[in-house]
Amino acid sequence: MTRCTPRALVFGLALAVGSLVFAHTSRAEMVHFIVQDMEDESATWLPVEVVIHRDQDLERGLVFVLDNPTARTHVFEAPGLFEQVAEKQGEVIVKPLRVTVAPEDTIQVRVNLAPLERMPEPCVEEAHYQFFCPLHQADSVRAGTIRVVP
Repeated sequence: MTRCTPRALVFGLALAVGSLVFAHTSRAEMVHFIVQDMEDESATWLPVEVVIHRDQDLERGLVFVLDNPTARTHVFEAPGLFEQVAEKQGEVIVKPLRVTVAPEDTIQVRVNLAPLERMPEPCVEEAHYQFFCPLHQADSVRAGTIRVVP
């Protein structure tokens, strides 16, 4: 019988938990966004349009990967969409999707699927959500769009 040192036990536990978190995230559909500073001191998140297919892309969950390669802090906000955050007690909190991304940082955000899975009104075939950086948004022209289609 071999004995594990406390250090090996902690390392093994961290590796196991990390692989579970990675596996849970890697099964999700990932949508990448990158923020870009503009000459007029405003900012824009790219791509400017994302199409999510409700029947295909939402099957395994949805994660937004927010990349900020700039020297300024930016915010990714998408009114009408929500993020899921796991609390220490295992409880999941749902809150409006507004995430601060520090300079040269990348953040993964699990999106709550409930609003995306609902069918829009019968006469509308797709849903639209805008996203932008509220800290550096000069006008609504630079807002991007997420289209959710059947």
